[in-house]
Amino acid sequence: WVTERHRRRVKAKFAVESFARDVVAELRGADKSLEEAFLFAWSSGGPAAYATILDRDDTFAGAYVLASVFKPDQVDVKRAKGKRFYFEQGRADRVTPARFAEQANEVLAAKGAATKLVLFDGAHGFAMPDAVKSLRDALGFLVGED
Repeated sequence: WVTERHRRRVKAKFAVESFARDVVAELRGADKSLEEAFLFAWSSGGPAAYATILDRDDTFAGAYVLASVFKPDQVDVKRAKGKRFYFEQGRADRVTPARFAEQANEVLAAKGAATKLVLFDGAHGFAMPDAVKSLRDALGFLVGED
């Protein structure tokens, strides 16, 4: 999950942010009706997703973030205004404790993002009671059908 912030140090050819923007550009080239784009981030993918959504352009309207860390000192949280974030987190997660999702929800909402935090009884990752329902709920929130 190499971000622009770390790309030169690890000598990566590209960063997640540029790769994600390029994917959306290619999809929009193939389908002109594609309007909003969202990211899904799970576990260690969270920091890269936050960096991508909160970077210098508006390619992404928000994200569904599942069981991930949040490092507000490594992203431009001021760019959260107008974005949508759906956080889902297991209360018994020992890999990425719920405090990360709670902090992301609080910090990004304070900066003007629309946020929703859903805590479930379970551990790390896809331990929620109904993964299909979780995905539907997240997508509904992201596109404003909440």
